[in-house]
Amino acid sequence: MFGDEGARRIGEAYAKTGDLANASRFYEHLVKKYPENAEYHTALAAIFAEIGRIEEAREHARRAVELDPTLKERVDNFYEYLKTK
Repeated sequence: MFGDEGARRIGEAYAKTGDLANASRFYEHLVKKYPENAEYHTALAAIFAEIGRIEEAREHARRAVELDPTLKERVDNFYEYLKTK
């Protein structure tokens, strides 16, 4: 049907148009296939935050930092943002 890059682009397009339910489906697929990809975890965390899946957003943000410690400051800011949800 489509490759991994296609899945990422489709997920990104859904997110940009506000269709976060479909965006989450594509990123969940990518995270399952590539659990070591911090970028996919951060994207999914942001989507989950917007659709009210806060605990799952935290989990994916936490995993992103485990995979890429350079994301710590960005994720710390994200945690602060989650407090407003």
